[in-house]
Amino acid sequence: MAIVIDGNNTPTAGGIGYGDGTELAFTAAGSAGGVLYSAGSSAPAFSAAGSAGQLLQSNGASAPSWATVASSPMVLITTTTASAASQVAFTGLSSTYVKYIIELTNVSSSNNNANLYIRTSTNNGSSYDSSASDYVWLAGLADQGTATMGIANSTVATEIRVGVSISNVVNDGGINIQFNLINPSAATRTVMYWDGGYVNAGPNYVRVLGTGVRNSTSGAVNAVQLLPGSGTFTGTFKLYGVL
Repeated sequence: MAIVIDGNNTPTAGGIGYGDGTELAFTAAGSAGGVLYSAGSSAPAFSAAGSAGQLLQSNGASAPSWATVASSPMVLITTTTASAASQVAFTGLSSTYVKYIIELTNVSSSNNNANLYIRTSTNNGSSYDSSASDYVWLAGLADQGTATMGIANSTVATEIRVGVSISNVVNDGGINIQFNLINPSAATRTVMYWDGGYVNAGPNYVRVLGTGVRNSTSGAVNAVQLLPGSGTFTGTFKLYGVL
């Protein structure tokens, strides 16, 4: 069939040629940033232009559309790079987030055989809960040297013990633990749990996991403190909030 171009199908600047079943026809020009899509046996069409950062999503047989990518429910709030720090604290916690995550990466202790503890505060870090029965905790440690899982716990604790007998040799890889703080609230006991690993003074690799509770419903937890049993910390501490 010969291609016929007359006054009704003269190419439009920016238009697309297509077969209409009889002859060659042309679409109108789309908007800048729009995407061409098939309309079956009808003339192809252009989508409207989206906004910066949007992604094109399929709507099945209907025209595609632009969609805004949902923000991540996990937000990096702050990073602390400790160097010979006697403690690391995160303040300003609130009910904005249903959960906070504290991530320790390659954190070393200056003293060999030091433990790792965490405490909570209801006055934004002016002081920390440290009375004899402020916490209850339970922890399991799997020691590579003995290939066994040991369980430790306390029902009357001045802090929550997360790790024990940690090596102070930097090349051992340090402490790598993710610590979770659930729903800081004045109305409920604050639940915490953790998972990770480190090299102990053996030196043996230790897998550690556990859970603990701030054993009070008085006051909202708005700060946490991580501290070694002795010596100082060096390494990276990150605080995330989960919406």
